[in-house]
Amino acid sequence: MVQKEGEDGLPLASPIVLVAPDKFKGSLSAREVCEAVEAGVLRSLPQARVQKVPLADGGDGSLDILEEVLGLERISLEVLDPLFRPIQAHFGLRGEEAYVELALASGLPLLQASERHTLRTTTYGPGQLIREALGRGAKQVYLLVGGSATTDGGMGLAAGMGFQFRDRAGKTLRPMGANLGRIASVISPGESWGEVEFILVTDVQNQLLGPNGAAYQYGPQKGATLEELAVLEAGMTHFAQLTQQRTGIPVKNIPGSGAAGGVALVVCGWLGGTIRPGIDSLLQAVGFADMLATADLVITGEGKMDAQTLQGKVVHGVARAASATGVPVWAVCGRNDLSPEEIQSLGLAAVSCLSRADLSAEYCMNHAAVLLEERTVELLLYRWV
Repeated sequence: MVQKEGEDGLPLASPIVLVAPDKFKGSLSAREVCEAVEAGVLRSLPQARVQKVPLADGGDGSLDILEEVLGLERISLEVLDPLFRPIQAHFGLRGEEAYVELALASGLPLLQASERHTLRTTTYGPGQLIREALGRGAKQVYLLVGGSATTDGGMGLAAGMGFQFRDRAGKTLRPMGANLGRIASVISPGESWGEVEFILVTDVQNQLLGPNGAAYQYGPQKGATLEELAVLEAGMTHFAQLTQQRTGIPVKNIPGSGAAGGVALVVCGWLGGTIRPGIDSLLQAVGFADMLATADLVITGEGKMDAQTLQGKVVHGVARAASATGVPVWAVCGRNDLSPEEIQSLGLAAVSCLSRADLSAEYCMNHAAVLLEERTVELLLYRWV
């Protein structure tokens, strides 16, 4: 149990509870998770003060959270979607900082299942968003990746910014995965972006190539067949070699370079950018350390806690950030596949799941908010004195 005491040694009557979860994918947004947990806290501890901070790991949905927390200006424009069709997308701007969510222009949800052919998809749209941000004076560009429909090595993103890719005959190539292996030369745009810092924000550590790389690990969910995966891997290998020859940067060895179809080849290679863990970047952006300084309890959570949680998802990041402060961290989730030892390694003091033996997964999905409130009440009843 968690015993919180005030200066007089008596149990703390008005604890400050920091609620900092990710979304429960398919059922609740991060904001809705916050509200359900808050309702449970206030049912159990009416005098508690609840501070809500919805989070994400740098993937899809991250920009919405940053807009809300940072007060970003939304800039909308027409760009190309993953299949080169016009679409409205936007990015966030605050002073000289720009935040671009790749999935808004090149995300898998933009395509019907029958349209998912990753050899033919492109990140051109996000490149257009970045170019617009640079035109508005951005000096720090955060590219939030995750949920992409593409495996083009960032070829489309670069083309959207003004780069040209040509084959051995000097013909300009359409920027998509199928053409990665045909790149013979890269022509940079005339603009100079030497003073601009490009940051790729991702929640994965996969390297660019191999069985856990951009093509083989993520290509199947984007519609690639076994034959197409081999084509993409060969093309990615070729572009990685060309990138290293031209820039001197071995992007293929950088952890996280396999995210979003290998877009790091352009961001880290041709633009000289860096990769940062998604949750760490989000926590820094929202000022999480300052929130922790006054908290008595942290409640985090995500839809499913599994092996990926251990690799840098929201629960892992929140627990790690709180560990140095001594503030206890509890987690709520839809389903938990972690062992007690793995939960302990995360630094979690308690975990509660929506799923129970007598409840179907469908029921839990459809009644997530109510169940989440109840689980929070149960946690406080048995764990808070």
